[in-house]
Amino acid sequence: MDGEERELARYKWKGAALKVSGPDDVALGYVVGSAGGALTVRDGEQRQVLFTLARQGPGWRLNDMKGTLLYSVWPEDDGARIQDGAGADVARVKVREGKVSLRDAQGRTLLATKSLLAAEAAACLAFEALELPLRMALLFHLQAPPSQELAQP
Repeated sequence: MDGEERELARYKWKGAALKVSGPDDVALGYVVGSAGGALTVRDGEQRQVLFTLARQGPGWRLNDMKGTLLYSVWPEDDGARIQDGAGADVARVKVREGKVSLRDAQGRTLLATKSLLAAEAAACLAFEALELPLRMALLFHLQAPPSQELAQP
């Protein structure tokens, strides 16, 4: 739901894939995990990979369909740092005293929650190149990936 209580998206596990639908039940995309731990964001027909989120050392890299680096996420002692493809700081995730906050490059709080949310999952909300429902799908997939039982056909 958005700030005006309008439904933005629906999420449903389909095996190892997380289906993202609009409020009209039309598929907006899918987030699919791979054996190597990378996540791919596919279009609503699952014909094309739009984005790939993959491990890079201790962090993560989000690339577009052409392989261009859009964002990187680097762990820090108190959360994570998000940088754009050129290496400029975009946002930071701070985890402190049971509270997780996403802050812009100037330190202004964009989101805060007392939910137990992993810093790398919260960092996905800073990926403004993706529509919000797809950012949330990445967050869900990183926070609570499907169990092995669900992943079996």
